[in-house]
Parts: sequence; C-alpha cells; structure tokens
Amino acid sequence: GHVDDKSFWPCVDNDAGDEDDAGRPSATGVNVWIALSPLRANHGGGLAVAPGSHATSWRAAARGAIHASGFDTCRLAELSPEHDEKLSAMKATYDMAPGDAIVHTRYLFHKGDDFTAEGIAEYEASKKPLLRYTVRYMPSASRLSPLANFEPSLQEKPELAGGARAGAAEASPPPFPG
Repeated sequence: GHVDDKSFWPCVDNDAGDEDDAGRPSATGVNVWIALSPLRANHGGGLAVAPGSHATSWRAAARGAIHASGFDTCRLAELSPEHDEKLSAMKATYDMAPGDAIVHTRYLFHKGDDFTAEGIAEYEASKKPLLRYTVRYMPSASRLSPLANFEPSLQEKPELAGGARAGAAEASPPPFPG
C-alpha cells in the first residue's frame, strides 16, 4: 500500500491532524477513484483501501519508511513488512458499478488490488479493458513541493516551487496542444 505523498501530489505534505500557523486543520486534499467498468471485489483490479489507516498511531512510522527510501512509495511491503501486514489486515475492497466512486484523504493507505486467478480469466475472456479514473483535489492554499514530481508548472518553471498552487496554475502550459 501507499499514501499519496510528494511522489503523487505536487504539494507539500500536511499530515492528518496537523494545523497551519493560524491553528486551522491542515488541508490535505482528497482522491476520487471512479470505476468506469464493472468491478467485482473477488476478481481484483479495483482499489484496496485500509479504512482508518490515515489516523493510526503508527502512520508516521509507515510513512517514514517510505520517505527513507527516497519516496519510493509503492514498495512498503519490502520497506516495512510490519506496517504492510497491519495494512493488509485492514484492507477493504468493494464491488463497484460504472460511476461508483471511492473518496478518501490522500493519507489513507491504499493500493491497486491484485487480480485473482478468477479475475484474470474473466477479464482476458471478455477482451474488454478494465477502466478506472482518479482525480486529485488539492486545496487552493496548497504549496508546491520543491521535490521532483510531474507537476507541469514545476517542470516548466522550477522557480514556482514553494509557491501557492493557485498561482502556478496560470503558469502551466496548456494541458493539450493548441
């Protein structure tokens, strides 16, 4: 499992429960994971989440193992088997119809669920792609991370690092060639 840290989000980390300088709860952002194809939990291929993992007493240690690796966020099983076991015990998967969505804080541990043998057989026999889509919502007060990421505005203008996300949006190249 992983959390969406700087490897996935172009903004500075704010852990759940943190407060900003004015004492307001930090704005962490949310992910919206949308099924565009029917998904059956017993087939795999969907999103596995660990409900409540964003608020466990050991979340900082699990994230620390990821950060110590240089933000290789998808290797938690290798980097910290103890935390990976805890997350596996919390794992939840869901049957989903097209249009169903899972909305969660970016700090909830989650991962793509492995396909089962039954799921592989069914998906290969259907010859239809398994479609899903993710949207990330960041608060306008988010600050761009100076760490390497895929944020177009930082690739185009690295001097924007540390600035407000809202200001960088105007500096980003258009999303599609004009």
